[in-house]
Amino acid sequence: MKRRGFLWVALAAILIAPGPAGAQQFTKVTLAESSPSAPALAACQGNLYLAWRGEGKFQLNLIVSKDKGASFSNKITLSEVSPDGPALACDDTILYLGWTGTDKNRLIVAQVKLDASGNPVGLNDKTELDEKSPVRPALAVLDGALYLGWRGDGTDELNVMVSTDKGEHFKAKATAYEKTTYAPALASHRGSLYLSWSGKEDNRINVARITIAHAEPRSFASKFILTDTTPLSPTLGSLEGGLYLGWRAETATNLNLMDSESGGQSFHNRVTLSETTSDAPVLATLYDRLFMAWKSEGTNDLVVGRVR
Repeated sequence: MKRRGFLWVALAAILIAPGPAGAQQFTKVTLAESSPSAPALAACQGNLYLAWRGEGKFQLNLIVSKDKGASFSNKITLSEVSPDGPALACDDTILYLGWTGTDKNRLIVAQVKLDASGNPVGLNDKTELDEKSPVRPALAVLDGALYLGWRGDGTDELNVMVSTDKGEHFKAKATAYEKTTYAPALASHRGSLYLSWSGKEDNRINVARITIAHAEPRSFASKFILTDTTPLSPTLGSLEGGLYLGWRAETATNLNLMDSESGGQSFHNRVTLSETTSDAPVLATLYDRLFMAWKSEGTNDLVVGRVR
């Protein structure tokens, strides 16, 4: 459906979720946009932003929802290209975009330029790092600092760095001698920074808290390993007191969601959606709502749904 500058199809379904949340109203919006890779999702300045790698030339795209995920409009296609999907994060006022560049897989982070109405119109202050990754990076903001996580190129080891000057410079690289084939996930939750990944040898989902001193990542602590597995990247999100974990199952292609009220030391209340995907999902929080975005299996259509 094309309607005066935005493309969208609104769909709705009922999901009965176990646990204290009880019955949930699950709504989703399917965009008339597609991607061969997982998208990125973030809330910023009261809006919801979706970024993705397009089909064909693999250019990066951005679009905004100003009505809490009910519709998306004001799409912009950037000249930037990437071999994988991008990452998004926001520090309340600045929206950041991260991706793997085509120049030897070097990581790139930029500020997204927004106009007075909150529409994406371009990029500012692009920083190209010496660090490299064959897959997309992860971004998260904690206490005003921007954290970048990635899988190393060649080593497959997990790494985290920080920028305290709004993405212009990154420092204090911390390397965990944990390996993954896929991209990691980062999220800030209740004053702490969390990293999640799929183990290289067994695809089991790992969640760890990153210890921080003077804004610098120091070590990877309190690791929890789930029995659940995924052949792709997991995703993390924070809503109220819960740290949420999303993933695509390994033996089936359904989307799954669990939450932790213990700072990632255990996860409960698993919900398996009927939705399926051929890549990883992503989570984002807008006000008191938790959203998940993914690309549909078979069609590659981009979908954004409210899951809490």
